[in-house]
Amino acid sequence: MKQEFIKKNIKQEELLVISKWTKESSDIKNTMWGVDNLHKKEADIMFSLFDNYQSNVTIGTVLYRGMAVPEDLFLAMEYDKLTKGSHYTPDEVAISSFSKSKKIAFEFAMEGDSRRKVILKIYAKDENLLDITSFSEVEKEEENILHKNIWYNVVKIKSINRGGIEWLLMELK
Repeated sequence: MKQEFIKKNIKQEELLVISKWTKESSDIKNTMWGVDNLHKKEADIMFSLFDNYQSNVTIGTVLYRGMAVPEDLFLAMEYDKLTKGSHYTPDEVAISSFSKSKKIAFEFAMEGDSRRKVILKIYAKDENLLDITSFSEVEKEEENILHKNIWYNVVKIKSINRGGIEWLLMELK
């Protein structure tokens, strides 16, 4: 039986991994993506959170993700072929981070020098999200994590070119 996702129920080892994730998730994500096996234990702990704890995100909650996407990845992910009604997953093999703040999503999208920016807007729909804000090293991010391979339908999609930067705005349900 899943426990409530509150501090008194979370093991110390899990808290340490969540804290590491909130400071810099790329090492753990590299292991999830199969780039290396250096952080297998941390990756396993992050995935196990979804098995061990009830979602603390209300269905219908709006969350945002901002990404600066290199051109080769933009084409490989076929962002340019997505249309209303397409099926889309933020990540098939790794956990994805989202924020309750649209402003934070745009800040993340502006990181890096990629001219391709993607903003996702999703609506929480099931048990596959956990709000880790209260365990975060960076509470202002209002971070929520989404389990891997969760599929959404594209309900709105808009492409905008502003000052040589290509923005792709997608709303998913």
